[in-house]
Parts: sequence; C-alpha cells; structure tokens
Amino acid sequence: MKIVMNEAGDVIGRHIDAATIDAGMYREWGSVLVGIVPDSKLKQDNIGRDVLTGSAIDAARDLARQMTREEVAGMLADLREDYPQEERDTWPSKVIEANAILAGGSVGDTIYIAAVAEASGSKPEAIAKSVIKKAKVYAAKVAEAEAFRSARYVAIDGAKNIEAVIAAVGG
Repeated sequence: MKIVMNEAGDVIGRHIDAATIDAGMYREWGSVLVGIVPDSKLKQDNIGRDVLTGSAIDAARDLARQMTREEVAGMLADLREDYPQEERDTWPSKVIEANAILAGGSVGDTIYIAAVAEASGSKPEAIAKSVIKKAKVYAAKVAEAEAFRSARYVAIDGAKNIEAVIAAVGG
C-alpha cells in the first residue's frame, strides 16, 4: 500500500496502485513523505482513519529512503536509456580488454574488442579508447548518484523527528 505521511506522522493518503501518487499531489497538506508500507503496518483507528503501527519515525525514515532511491533512479535514467542493461553487463570485461589493448596487448586475446573491430573495421585502439571513455562517464555519474544517496541516508538516519526526516529529502 502506498501512503502519504505528513510532518505529524499522520497517514493523510493511501493508494492501492503505487504508481498513482507522488508528494506533489499533496502540496496543500505541506511537506510530506510518500512510499510503500506493508499492509500489516496499517490499521484503522476507532473512527476509520488509517494509522501506522509501530514507530512513526522509523516509518518516516523508510519512506524517505524510498523517495531517495526513486530520485537516484531518476538521476541514472538517462544512462539506462543510452546503455541497455545487456551492454552495461559487459563493461567490466570490456574495460579489462580495453586496458590490455592500450597497454600493447594483442587483439587476439580479446573477445568484445576483436568482435567489434572485425564487424566495424575500426582499429582496436580506437575501440579501446571509446570503451574507457564510456566507462569513465558512467562511473562518474553513478558515483555522483551514490554520493547523493549516501548523504541523504546520513541526514535521514540522523533526523530526530519526522519534520527533520522530511527536510532531509528536501520537503
């Protein structure tokens, strides 16, 4: 169940379809956290309002981490579009091959670079340089996203109340 939590720790919205809500839809309620909680963590009080079971601050931290992971995924979306998973899965091997080629190794000792060189007619050294350049760009963007996520998690984990958790995710 996807819920919306306000600064007081109250559940002010819930949706069965997790894709239907985001924090922007609840701006009139102030800053909020949005994320998925197990149905077992929700119950209704005596007048039918949804309430969380357990610690509200722990639930808030979990929601904030979910929001952070979604933001990180958004930061890396362009990379996923430009380089499909199948290609990214080959990068560690390609980087090893590229470094070997640039260090004077034989193209005959490679798999990926040899195949691309044969298919494209390109020089193995040019392919190796391209592989290294792509890998560096990708690593820099992933490192930036990881640093962002790590800093957010430190702020979330250090928050002493729900308002501070919300502030940690920019709410």
